[in-house]
Amino acid sequence: MHQLLELPDTNIIIALGHQPTFHHCGILAKYFLADKLARDHQAIVCNFIVDSDNTEPHLALPGKGENGFVIHTLPLSVDRGDLPCEYQVSPSSWELKRLRQIFNSEVIVPSCHDAAQELIEQIDKRARKFKTMPALVSDINLEYARRLDLNRYDMPVSRLCDTAGFMDYVFNMLSDCERLWQTYNDAIAEFMQANGVDKSPVGPLSQSKGYYEMPFWLNMHGAKRQPLYFSPSEGMIACGEKEKTLGIKLPNSAQELLDQLRETSLRIRPRAITFTAFCRLFFADYFIHGIGGAYYDQVTDKFIARYFGFEPPAFACASATVWADLGFEADLGLAELKVNKSQQKLRDFHKNPQRYVSFRDNTVEVDALLRQKMILIEKSNAFRDCDGPHHERQVVFDEIRHINQVICNAMPDICSQIEQELAQARKELASQQVAAYRELFFGLFSPERLKTVFGQFT
Repeated sequence: MHQLLELPDTNIIIALGHQPTFHHCGILAKYFLADKLARDHQAIVCNFIVDSDNTEPHLALPGKGENGFVIHTLPLSVDRGDLPCEYQVSPSSWELKRLRQIFNSEVIVPSCHDAAQELIEQIDKRARKFKTMPALVSDINLEYARRLDLNRYDMPVSRLCDTAGFMDYVFNMLSDCERLWQTYNDAIAEFMQANGVDKSPVGPLSQSKGYYEMPFWLNMHGAKRQPLYFSPSEGMIACGEKEKTLGIKLPNSAQELLDQLRETSLRIRPRAITFTAFCRLFFADYFIHGIGGAYYDQVTDKFIARYFGFEPPAFACASATVWADLGFEADLGLAELKVNKSQQKLRDFHKNPQRYVSFRDNTVEVDALLRQKMILIEKSNAFRDCDGPHHERQVVFDEIRHINQVICNAMPDICSQIEQELAQARKELASQQVAAYRELFFGLFSPERLKTVFGQFT
């Protein structure tokens, strides 16, 4: 594998990876840690560009809208469907013009405006150089990382997958199809038993009509990726959940499989578990995850232990949050509390309007309705104490709700005031959420600030 990076076999490799999006500071934390470890241990850093995913990159910029602070989302391209990133082309001239027009029409907060404008210029400049979206976005990520003195080797997952080493990994797993399928599902079941059924980051593999779903994707240029299925009895690799189409026969060796794929438009790509398992076991000496990767790699650990029969190698987890300067200190908890209180107040007004009746509102009509409501409440309590018929209790409940509505309608000013309080609280919460938004591109922050934040790694 060192040959892929054109390195001598003596180099220690520290690996990490992410989709080809504009990396936020949580991802940057991994790079700082990797750089620190590389300098301490004379190692090199390899960053995997996960272009086997189907993420569409976009720019998230903090700005102002009609109702306060917002996150403006600027798409780099028109919808490309669900194409894997490796098949997504760089923005066209028209798409770049559209990006600039959207940027110029939005109000970006002053602390990020100049950096955002430079980023737009970088995208426009480099889009002519790179043919694919992952290459473009990754080059920009690398350029801004180098401004922080962070050096690394970038490698697309698609390139790694087209090597003899990875194909040998796939071939051996497909040749052991049934044990792979069972072991993978057992690892997920063990995780769910320990953490809860709804907590698993990946789902189990399916099986139907002699075909086993494998933890890989089968890609075809210009088309959506499909789950890879394999029939051990027929020796057939196929894609598609219903109709097993576009299949190829599993040959006698990994090299023959690689040659056969190269002759077609089909490509085999790993899923999350099989990708990090391969990297951690056969490529890297040490792997660094973010929060999401560290979570799903708990399943990978169980899979490695079960399938390969030994203790999985350790991995690190690093993350961080850096917020944009919007001119005020974020207090998300207080803003959420205000929204909750306003919502409770509005709910209480509709269920207990008598608590909000003022001297001015207490007309003869309202007074009569309140007396009638008290009688109905006593009647409901009596039904409850004697466990009366459900349908009779329901009639009483409906009458109480009707009276509540009539009383509320008689006090529209109070209702409007509470609704305005709630709208204002939600507006404040939205602004606070922008202030606490953590997925801004790290290039929007000054190098000096970032080096201060991540100074512990230098």
